Amino acid sequence: MCKYIQPLVQNNSGLKKGSAVNSIIRDIRIIRNAKWGSKQGVTLLELVFETQCNHIVVKKIPYSFDDSNEIHKIYEAATGKCLDVKRGFEVSEILDKTVKATVDKYLYRGYEGTTLVDFR
Repeated sequence: MCKYIQPLVQNNSGLKKGSAVNSIIRDIRIIRNAKWGSKQGVTLLELVFETQCNHIVVKKIPYSFDDSNEIHKIYEAATGKCLDVKRGFEVSEILDKTVKATVDKYLYRGYEGTTLVDFR
């Protein structure tokens, strides 16, 4: 079940690349059979963050507990604990928690997108 519905189009031009922001994790969803780069049928995690200046940033990452996946850093930033890859976690452990992250920008099909990286 979805906890938070964000606007379809985000105006995050006020978020500057490289700036540090505090963001609240508002929602996390599993998206099945998604397209990820050139791959079809990928399962993704979609996380919805609300920044301290009320901007909404949606971040999609592959659904994986591999050590290199960002979910480890997001979970640790939200809970202060390491992610147990054998157990997973309850969404309630990270929902409505504040994490610090760095704003990053990317281009996709002529559109400038905003994402968050370097969670701490």
